[in-house]
Amino acid sequence: MTLEQQPPGTYLVCPICFWEDTGERYGLRVSQRNFLEFGACDRQWSNRVRPPTAQDRRIANWQPLDVPAEIARLAVIQQITKAFEGVSREDGVSLHEARVIDDWGGEEERVAARKIDTDIRWQDVPVEWIEKLYDAFSFLDAKGWRYYLPAYMLYSLKFYTTNSMAVDSAVYSCILYEDKKSQYKDLKEYQLSRFGLLTVDQSRAVCQFLRFQVAYEEGDGLAAQKALDAYWSRFCSEGDRPDAGFQTN
Repeated sequence: MTLEQQPPGTYLVCPICFWEDTGERYGLRVSQRNFLEFGACDRQWSNRVRPPTAQDRRIANWQPLDVPAEIARLAVIQQITKAFEGVSREDGVSLHEARVIDDWGGEEERVAARKIDTDIRWQDVPVEWIEKLYDAFSFLDAKGWRYYLPAYMLYSLKFYTTNSMAVDSAVYSCILYEDKKSQYKDLKEYQLSRFGLLTVDQSRAVCQFLRFQVAYEEGDGLAAQKALDAYWSRFCSEGDRPDAGFQTN
């Protein structure tokens, strides 16, 4: 509310914390944490800020984005868990088998790899497998993808502060490539075969997961928005958003 024009996208700088209103959400949560810790959006601007005065006001009931983010995170985790409860891998490709496929392995190698994956519930897939086999996730068939998707989404929500590439694996797997070039046509059909296997409730859970990524900057938000625009946003209503606590001014 220190800005002279209505945000977002004014490119004005707050004199109290030195955060610039570029119109993008990226970095706002971190800037708020920094301000609460040492009084500026970034340490390099500590000498450019001023303390708030009696005339400076916050929005009524203002709270840092970390607060609604944690509330939304728990709600999305609960929604994913409920929607995918009871989903099994059936005869779908297993996680270690997908790595063999990625490595152009033969049938015997695939059979041996499947024996490693003894889990029968996606909730029991070890975290270390998710982290190690983040790239293999792309080589699952439709049933395998449906089975592992909730495990990877929950990993992203719970371990987003790690440096593991697995944090964004679920998001990337939800992007529908619209390129009309011949080399992408088969890929699009392959992705749609995956997406079409989900129930409406499961698709809604994916939509909310992607919206969370966009709203709270815990992964590749641009990729999540791309996935929403191309396919998943149809499953969420505008009145049911995980970013209800986001404030632009």
